[in-house]
Order: sequence, then structure tokens, then C-alpha cells
Amino acid sequence: MPQTYELPQDVEEVLDHFVRTGRFASREEALRAGLGLLVREEERIAAVDDLLNEAIADRDNGNVAPLADVFDDLERRLEARLRR
Repeated sequence: MPQTYELPQDVEEVLDHFVRTGRFASREEALRAGLGLLVREEERIAAVDDLLNEAIADRDNGNVAPLADVFDDLERRLEARLRR
């Protein structure tokens, strides 16, 4: 069921600009695109949170390596990629 929302004037102006310049066919299309970007950004944030939680769990379980070893490994991987 459609719902009505009141948007701030500056948002209304941006939506109108997008439609007027042909970037989007309608204000609804522009809003859908914006919400789609927001959803993707939230998914990326959740993925980073998952990686951080995994790293913290590894640290808590003693699965750590000296920082110098990590940098050496990264440098080797980068060099190998550059040689491809």
C-alpha cells in the first residue's frame, strides 16, 4: 500500500533536479536508487563488522602473528601480483 512522506525542502529540490535533468524518470525512481545504495552500504558495513568480529575472536583464541611477519607476507603477495 502506498504511503505518503513529508521530505525536507532540500531533499525535495534534489529529487526535482534529478527528474528535471533527466537523471531519473520520477522522484520515486530516484528514491528507490538512493535506498538501493543505502542497502548496499549497510551490507558492506555488516561484512566489515563480521570480519572485525572474526579477527577479534582469532586474537582472543591466540591465533595471532607478529606484525612484522604479517607485513612480510603482504609484501610477498604484492610482489607476486605485480609480476603477473
